[in-house]
Amino acid sequence: MAANSDKARVCFATLLTTDSYLHGALTLAASLRETGTSYEIICLVADSQLSKPTLERLEQAFDRVVNVPILQSNDYANLTLLGRPDLGSTITKIGLWSLVEYDRIAFLDADTLVLNSIDSLLNSTTDESKPGLDMAIGHDIRPNGGMQNPGLLAAAPDLGWPDCFNSGVLVEIKVY
Repeated sequence: MAANSDKARVCFATLLTTDSYLHGALTLAASLRETGTSYEIICLVADSQLSKPTLERLEQAFDRVVNVPILQSNDYANLTLLGRPDLGSTITKIGLWSLVEYDRIAFLDADTLVLNSIDSLLNSTTDESKPGLDMAIGHDIRPNGGMQNPGLLAAAPDLGWPDCFNSGVLVEIKVY
């Protein structure tokens, strides 16, 4: 398990809602470790959705496995239009906000492969020895998109719908 002494608690996280993404999640964890990350790697798992063998493999590969409630968007019409009814449980990622013990979280979909270090997503901008996210970039950054808890959420626009963001890579930063 990655050590976190006095520093802000930060982590990389992913989510599994079905057994079918197990190999992707294991590959993601291995690729993060291969880059030499010093940060915790956790896996959110949808309650009662995964088999015991899958959970056992996740426990071996990740520093921590966290149960979150499975959520469904029930937006069948738009998901069918996209040809992706499997994305209905994507909203389960909101479980990230239950991880209140972390100051920064970089979320990566389970089908993400990391080829080089991306620790800079989690490095604090107050630590001058490490480059981090430059919060001064773009004055259009809105704290949490209007959510009540203080902090920032960084995400890329989605290609499917112009008024949505892609949730495959997210960075959540708490501002104190």
